[in-house]
Amino acid sequence: MLKLALLILGIASILFAAGCGGDRSGDIPGAAVKEATPPNTPAPTTTPAPTTTPAPTTTPAPTNTPVPTNTPIPTLVPTVTPTPAPTDTPLASPTGTPIPTETPPPTAALEATAAGELSPADVLRQSRWSNGQCEGEGPVSLTDPPVALDEISYITPMGRMSGSHVTPTDHIYLNFVDPDQYHDVSVMAPGYVVKIEVLGGSGDYRIIFEHSCDFYTLYIHLVSLSPNIMEAAGELARGTSNRTRIAVAAGEVIGQAGGNNFDASVFDLTVSLSGFVVPESYQVEPWKTYTVDPFDYFVEPIKSAWIEKIPRTTAPIGGKIDYDIDGRLVGTWFLKGTGGYNSKQPQYWYNHLSFAYDPFDPGWVRVSKGGVEQGWDGSMQFGLKDNYPDPETIGANSGVTKLELMMYEYVQLSDDQRWDGMMGYPTGGLGQSLDWTRGTMLVEMLGERELKAELFLDKIPAQVTGFTDDAQFYER
Repeated sequence: MLKLALLILGIASILFAAGCGGDRSGDIPGAAVKEATPPNTPAPTTTPAPTTTPAPTTTPAPTNTPVPTNTPIPTLVPTVTPTPAPTDTPLASPTGTPIPTETPPPTAALEATAAGELSPADVLRQSRWSNGQCEGEGPVSLTDPPVALDEISYITPMGRMSGSHVTPTDHIYLNFVDPDQYHDVSVMAPGYVVKIEVLGGSGDYRIIFEHSCDFYTLYIHLVSLSPNIMEAAGELARGTSNRTRIAVAAGEVIGQAGGNNFDASVFDLTVSLSGFVVPESYQVEPWKTYTVDPFDYFVEPIKSAWIEKIPRTTAPIGGKIDYDIDGRLVGTWFLKGTGGYNSKQPQYWYNHLSFAYDPFDPGWVRVSKGGVEQGWDGSMQFGLKDNYPDPETIGANSGVTKLELMMYEYVQLSDDQRWDGMMGYPTGGLGQSLDWTRGTMLVEMLGERELKAELFLDKIPAQVTGFTDDAQFYER
């Protein structure tokens, strides 16, 4: 009997242990990120290199002129508090979501740059774009247009400020005649595709071309890529990028663009823009300090034909992005302690403030501020009443200065009608209409590279008596 009881107890123990068991396998690690390994693509057939046009000579920043003696801020005759006008409709903007920033460089690359071991140009050559495999030296000539000329309505020069672009944009916009069609996009000079990135979603590509160790071009917002490029790039998910090395020829169709427009940039690493007084502020996007006017590199007759598509008559015809003058208000500022142009942060443009000039007519002053909830995509852009004062004239000895901020619109001069960017090339040229006061901004330079600023929306200057606790501090 005792043996029978022991036998029954043993069987029960075995059954209980089986019921309490389970899958104790560990977490499955994610797949490792890999670089695309393109098939052995033959290098482009060697042809005589296009005659290299001399790199454009950068214009030194203007000599600081004496700041005028500070005079008392004029007191305006008080008026009735203005009723806020309806939210302004922004100028037509690029198709798609705000452009995600390229994947930040490895920490080691940033540390090496900060320590002076790698220049920003070498960061692009070694770790960001060419992966240390670039070929050739110097700038090259652009021998082929990016799209067929008759498919382009007009070109927006560099320097546009809107939405997430609180600082002047480092690319031109090529605006299509027919936004409902797809348009072939071609390579502007022979070289290699060195990086492909998927932006806001499937069918939104950013592609970088190396033409020499000193010269790169870039397209943003392509809706598709050619089959051979897709095959070589490998699988790409949203927000990811692959470094490649795919040989391409000048004029080769690389993909297609659609919608209102797509973006193009040219970078010449032999040129350092003088209008960034603290280049180290752009370590996360080191190409910005090498951004050049594309039309300085196109060969004729392409150059002249394309310039006719730009509603701008002032050099540089392709626009300008670097306006800093040391010790003056003009240029770009960053909220203190945010790390400069730190696009690794979400909504990084909220920390930006720019005093610059209109991309179509640089005679018009523009104030662009991030972190404004009432604005489109968290920013607002303004003109100045009577286009005054010029931010170049405001310095560390100017004291507190009031800026009367105006909402502005573009006007097509041929018929004095509002031009919104969707109407095609503005016949007769462009004017501006400063419609109504949108607010007041107080600015005070506390030093050569320190700024105190505060925005007062829906208040005229007479209603603003001084800074409040909401004032913000900026630096370069």
